[in-house]
Amino acid sequence: MQQTIIKFSDIEKINESIVVYSEGVTFDLAAFERVERDITAEPPFFSFKSFLTELRIEFEKTGFLAKYRNKKDFLKFQKRMQNMNIKSLDLS
Repeated sequence: MQQTIIKFSDIEKINESIVVYSEGVTFDLAAFERVERDITAEPPFFSFKSFLTELRIEFEKTGFLAKYRNKKDFLKFQKRMQNMNIKSLDLS
């Protein structure tokens, strides 16, 4: 299984279920069969899995208040997934 890891901060935009990050690379989140999330992991992440590939979005800001900012971004992204009817398994 091929794994792709991207930082949440590298995401340029999310249209419907399409995620566009650095230099126009895109992923269709609706094409993945299983979604997992863990807000307690270091770093917190969402993992989108299919038979052939895994896309892992990590929330890894650093510096002052980094944990707070990562949690805020994580919850915002989770809400976005819920609005798109993409369900995820909580691993935390």
